[in-house]
Amino acid sequence: MGVIGDLLGDVLDGLTQAPLTAADPPRRQPPAPVGWVRDRITSPQGMLALARAGLADDVDTVLEVAAVLCRKGRASTTSLVQYYGWDTVLVAKIRHVLPLLGLEGLGRSWAPDPTPGKVARIPVWNGRLRWLTTVSIQLLTPAGKAAINRSKSSRPLVMRVARADAAVADGRTGRGVRTAHETVARQLGVTRDAVRHARYVLEALGMSVTVIEGRYLTADERAAAHASHGGWQRRVASTRMLTIPRHLPRSGSVSTSPTVSFKSPRRAGAPKRRTPRKPLPPIPLEWQRLAAQVVHVLPHMGQRHIGNLARAIQRLPIDPSQWTGHALVRLVEISNRSRGLSQPQHRGTGIGLFLPQVKGALTQ
Repeated sequence: MGVIGDLLGDVLDGLTQAPLTAADPPRRQPPAPVGWVRDRITSPQGMLALARAGLADDVDTVLEVAAVLCRKGRASTTSLVQYYGWDTVLVAKIRHVLPLLGLEGLGRSWAPDPTPGKVARIPVWNGRLRWLTTVSIQLLTPAGKAAINRSKSSRPLVMRVARADAAVADGRTGRGVRTAHETVARQLGVTRDAVRHARYVLEALGMSVTVIEGRYLTADERAAAHASHGGWQRRVASTRMLTIPRHLPRSGSVSTSPTVSFKSPRRAGAPKRRTPRKPLPPIPLEWQRLAAQVVHVLPHMGQRHIGNLARAIQRLPIDPSQWTGHALVRLVEISNRSRGLSQPQHRGTGIGLFLPQVKGALTQ
């Protein structure tokens, strides 16, 4: 139970932690709303939208919820209700109307969209629990231990960072992790470099892929960020996608054995390694010339590689100095007419049919 217990501890420790929970110290007084958020909500257009949603008498609560979301953009409705004592239906209505005011991005930084082609090639995960289980197992393999040593990290720290990233990833796909190293470092009480090194381990194992590198925004991107959340954003953190590599199990049971080694004996049923082929000897010039003459008469015979035709002709019982390509084709035509067979110039005739016809004609 020792290894299994460690794996379960890796996965379950802190997995259910939410941005706001009832166990947190009670803080009934919400923070004051940001100026531009208040202005947008209390503008004539904002008040009209609130009136249509039946929230004209709850402007103060709308401002309070918006202020909390500015700081905890991913807080769930349930956690807001438990933490501040608001009505569930009221909070749900407020969160529904905020996007109508252009406030859907409260508390969330803006980021450009990654390249579609690059994203499409990254497999989605099968949920937080399975991803964390797979990470925990991979850290016990030789590759995982080597990655930890190279990054000067530790297995417990990598699992803590993995849980932090999994908590903010899209639950269905594992994508959209945009938390900066500094943000995770503050959450875990460690240094920025410690988080950076732990994320290097996840990327080395193929469990995380960076699709957008963190950088300063251009002028157009700063304008797009302001239009999204109303704030002034100068930088964007790296965007990561949590994934399970294609060569690892993605459904069903997951093996918890940490003793798998790339140097262990071949398992029963595993395919044998192919013996590398020896390089083929060079084709003599006279056979190459004869093959080129055949292709000159029948171009489709050289569609793939003329070397294949030259090696095939080389196996014929003929002297290349006594034959030409045109003579071989003519020989086959005469033989086929006498036997009522199709002619070699037919488009469907390839090396696999032409060579037996040559052999047959020579025998005849």
